[in-house]
Amino acid sequence: MYFTHSLVGAASSKLVLDRVEKKFTEREKRVLWVIGITASVLPDFDLIYSALNHMVNHRDFITHGIFIYLLMSIFLYFLSFIRDKEEFGRKFFKTLALVFLLGILAHFLMDFIVGGIVFFAPFSYKIVGFEMISQRGSGNWLLKYLDSIYMVLELFNLTFFLLLLKDKKYSFGKMIALSYVLMAIFAFLFINVVYF
Repeated sequence: MYFTHSLVGAASSKLVLDRVEKKFTEREKRVLWVIGITASVLPDFDLIYSALNHMVNHRDFITHGIFIYLLMSIFLYFLSFIRDKEEFGRKFFKTLALVFLLGILAHFLMDFIVGGIVFFAPFSYKIVGFEMISQRGSGNWLLKYLDSIYMVLELFNLTFFLLLLKDKKYSFGKMIALSYVLMAIFAFLFINVVYF
């Protein structure tokens, strides 16, 4: 997936936020939205590095392994033991750890479906997941992606996102997620123009 990781991250954040909505202030909920959605695109922050180093598959890099994100999530959870405040306190950091990890797992699920990931990195760099169907021949692989079956999955994610978060109370989460989609489109075009 290239464009809709943030939409799936928003959907996973919604699942948590709906259950704990009354326990948090508006500021806390906004931070949870931002962290959950950002976590869902975080593994792809290596795309620039991959493009600069002409890597064929950025998903075989450590950023697509669960270990570093488990450590981050555990760190966030342990912050709950030292934060004894009403706002941004214990319950917030426990929920933050969950939202962060769910965002990462949402990303991994999408990439697992469309080409696989090195889920156990840095301990094993064996790619697990479904093999991405590639169109053979020369040409720009980014343009080939736009003309592939995977765009159907991107459109499904967009439709699912719009239906799931149609209520006005999800406006902030929708805005953050769609902002990331626009950034992904811009990055897609930029990499396509500069490197291909």
